[in-house]
Amino acid sequence: MESLTTLMIFLFCLLGIACAVVLAGAIWCRRVILSINRRINALNGRIREMEGRAGTVCENTDTQVRSLTSDQLSARFEQADKMPSSDVSAKYRHVARLARSGLGAAELSEILDVSLTEADQMLLLARLTGKTA
Repeated sequence: MESLTTLMIFLFCLLGIACAVVLAGAIWCRRVILSINRRINALNGRIREMEGRAGTVCENTDTQVRSLTSDQLSARFEQADKMPSSDVSAKYRHVARLARSGLGAAELSEILDVSLTEADQMLLLARLTGKTA
């Protein structure tokens, strides 16, 4: 009988330890999940902010580009080669020459170390001026 009581006490202690481990694991998982959710919410906020800024920039750029005629764009593009290097980045002066040689956006992006979107925009402007093929 005594051995049965000892065994029961041992099993209850073992069960208590197992419950404590499970509870500690659940608390740790909950903390990790809450931490991840906070980081996700912060990143979502930054994404929304960046999307808002990008939308504003795109709207401003679209308005500016639409307000220019083809002749005005052509004149601006030709001035890029003539402006002193302090006024225009060498990267943007060089793009006029590269675009005229028939390079695509991917090649311009790689050569000039700019994003594909920026290279595509530069190519579009070059094409609007009628200086590329």
